[in-house]
Amino acid sequence: MKNLNKMSVDAIFARMNLRLPQYESIKILDDICTNLDIAREDLKSLEKEINAKYPLFKEFEREFPSLTFAIATGVGKTRLMGASILYLYLNYGIKNFFVVAPNLTIYEKLKKDFGDPGYTKYVFKGIQQFAQNWPRLITGENYYTTKQGSLYDKNITINIFNIAKFNRGDELSKIKKVNENIGEEYKGYFGYLSKLPDLIMMMDESHHYRADAGFKALNELSPLLGLEFTATPQVEGTKGAVKFRNVVYEYSLARAIGNFVKTPWVATKKNFNAKSADDDAIDKIKLIDGLTIHRNTQAELLAYAENEGVRPVKPFVLVVCKDTKHATYIIDYIKSADFFDGYYNDKVIEIHSAQKGAEMDVNIEQLLKLEYATNKIEIVVHVNMLKEGWDVTNLYTIIPLRVAASLTLREQTIGRGLRLPYGRITGNETVDRLTIVAHDLFNDIVKEANNENSIIRKQHIIEIEDLAETELETIKPVTVFDETIKHLSQKQHFARSEKTKEALEEEKRSYELVGKAIDAVISKPVNLAISDIGGDSKKTIAFIPTTNDLTKPEVRELIIKEAMKIAEQEAQNQQQVFKSLDFSEDGKRAEIEKKIEEAYSPAIEVKKQFTIDIPAISIVATRTGSVEIKDFDIDPSGMYWFASPADEIVLENLKSGENKQIQSLDEYTLPEGHTQLTYIINAILNVNDLVDYAQNEGLLIKLATQFLEWANKKYATNKINGVLVANIKDIAKELSNEINLHLKVIPSKHEVVLVNTANVIQTETYTKKKGEEIKQYTDYVPTCALKKTVFDFFAKCCTNLCKFSSDPERIFSIILEKDPTVQKWLRPTISQLSITYGNGERYQPDFIVETDTAIYIIEIKAEKDMDDKIVVLKTDAAKAYCTHANAFNQKLNTNAKWWQYALISDYKVARNMTLAGLIRG
Repeated sequence: MKNLNKMSVDAIFARMNLRLPQYESIKILDDICTNLDIAREDLKSLEKEINAKYPLFKEFEREFPSLTFAIATGVGKTRLMGASILYLYLNYGIKNFFVVAPNLTIYEKLKKDFGDPGYTKYVFKGIQQFAQNWPRLITGENYYTTKQGSLYDKNITINIFNIAKFNRGDELSKIKKVNENIGEEYKGYFGYLSKLPDLIMMMDESHHYRADAGFKALNELSPLLGLEFTATPQVEGTKGAVKFRNVVYEYSLARAIGNFVKTPWVATKKNFNAKSADDDAIDKIKLIDGLTIHRNTQAELLAYAENEGVRPVKPFVLVVCKDTKHATYIIDYIKSADFFDGYYNDKVIEIHSAQKGAEMDVNIEQLLKLEYATNKIEIVVHVNMLKEGWDVTNLYTIIPLRVAASLTLREQTIGRGLRLPYGRITGNETVDRLTIVAHDLFNDIVKEANNENSIIRKQHIIEIEDLAETELETIKPVTVFDETIKHLSQKQHFARSEKTKEALEEEKRSYELVGKAIDAVISKPVNLAISDIGGDSKKTIAFIPTTNDLTKPEVRELIIKEAMKIAEQEAQNQQQVFKSLDFSEDGKRAEIEKKIEEAYSPAIEVKKQFTIDIPAISIVATRTGSVEIKDFDIDPSGMYWFASPADEIVLENLKSGENKQIQSLDEYTLPEGHTQLTYIINAILNVNDLVDYAQNEGLLIKLATQFLEWANKKYATNKINGVLVANIKDIAKELSNEINLHLKVIPSKHEVVLVNTANVIQTETYTKKKGEEIKQYTDYVPTCALKKTVFDFFAKCCTNLCKFSSDPERIFSIILEKDPTVQKWLRPTISQLSITYGNGERYQPDFIVETDTAIYIIEIKAEKDMDDKIVVLKTDAAKAYCTHANAFNQKLNTNAKWWQYALISDYKVARNMTLAGLIRG
């Protein structure tokens, strides 16, 4: 095939936002299409050439060239198919693609993925080449009515068919039947496809139908190339799993877990012996345990969404039954009053198999809508639906009941819940976790956790505690100012007269308006750069008030005007400002302003007492860093002599200590896919992060070539590979040192910018055990339960509730509450402070404390971690923040308190200490 070179693999990678496995797959397709003649008739010679490049591959296994890309479920096989189509179309002018689906579920999904530009998961979204000329879709429903002339109207045609069209004789006859729309010269649409010179066949999840009659019929289409995509490159037979022999790339589930998909965990009940219970009891115990986990997951996901400001995820549970009779029984139990008091009566659906084991797809639309926030379904009960096609991301709990445990089925079971709701690993354990509730037939999953060849490799056991102890609920802390408004609402609720209730309502609304106005004014954007500080700049900075300035007359006037502005905006948005007063009534504006003025003094006292002015500081890159390497040649005279490996291999028995020597074959091979040249270049890049291959490709090739020329003069030709394998790290260091002598680093230039002088106090959502009381901060709580406990009754904290990660943190809060020099303190959220460290990670310190004279950022750390590398990075970042905050405050003449950072060892934290004593110590 002639390469048109219209879009490189790297460009497709960027344009389609591919993941690493997808990118590596397209690179292989590009290599084979570019360097091998796939159109040749001699398939055996082509097989040998592909095997030489990709040893996983052995043979095509059919009558046309066919390659398998084994990509784990959830990594993105459909997107890889789309990228393959784009690559072949743009670079080789391929216009005809034939996509085969294994079942109706995937068939319907693929039609939307490739044929509906308005669909959220449309694979060609944003592809300029298809923006005005979308690929034409021909399916099992419209192929018979397709006009011959229209076949050439579009640049590209994608045919999508369910394999069932070729498995059934009547359907196959119909697709082969001559009709006037196609032309008499063809044997129907099937014959037309077989005559296309550029037909590419794509087989989705081909392990399902490799042995089917329909799959054999596909051979008659004689495509130019076949591409297979599957997560399980094997066919289950009577003698076990038969592996595919045409795999050119594999990205296993074990590699995908923790990188592109959720991590599977296995749950079981503590001290539970499945052999001692009958099947019915096991089913019910597992269902109760599974829904307990589900409810906890719901609460944690909601808390994560609120804390991170992202869309909430509505999780659901998948219950797998052995047959339809079993499923009906389970459905009846879930809907009964015996199961969570009938709560799930209208929140469960049944998806089951038809007769003879064929899937029933009448409820597929319900399955695909499970991600919708408005969908109330929380449990799906089904039989024989573990196959691919569920492209949902909110399955978090799987409860397999009496299901056989073949290798393929286990991966398919896990695979249904592997997709990530936010498209990436978040680092939050609950968001990134899939839980499988284990039973007697799934206990071998736990055993496989310790098996090097396990499809999972790593498993964890979740011990399920008593139901009443593990149900969680969410609770949202509020600032003390908001709590004051809440108290006014409570007083209003218990007031006896309507007049008193109305007065309290107006007082509450006035407080709210003053609070909103204060937040708006003190967080007003500043945009002052650090370059303006300490220099000769005569730039005039407008007065930006802080909470310290709230008593000043001019600030009072400013905030009351802002409150009136907010009130008027609310009135315009048809929100009632006060029950008895409205901007639409003449003369009422002055009365509203009077109400706000009356609330101003008491409102600002609460704001002043429980708000810390935390400046938002941003670091902006004004120049990107770069590295320049001058061209040079290796100096052979200074080259280190690298030892050639000896011809003997020494072996030692680790148990007995016995050792012996054997003669080696003196045949050293480089790692798969490497030449001597690429092996050296790759090693240089591994040891020198400053060298960019794209910018220095020519120089790297030259240096590696010069080294090989030198090596060929020093060693026998048959020794070169041995020298490289035995010394590659030292060789790379030697060449890297030479490069560093000719390397110049041009550092990035940054500018520190003050965004605003004070951030609004933020809170994060907590989870706690349902029904458990909120503890007083002075109460001792066992370490094992501390992180799950919510504390209250603080006098100086800026929020009404807090959680602590360790008991020293809780004791530190007691110290702050008792210390007379401490005015107020805060447990900051992850986004409260603009402090980053390392590679841009956000720093969340333990406390912000304001005293009579200063504001402290405080971290409580275990003594053993005081010198930890990450702790040091965080410390440096926090100190830099304090330096910048102080510089800005001086420039703005805010009379703000001095910012300081303190890292305190946890073993020093004791009730008899003061803040000053801990900081000095």
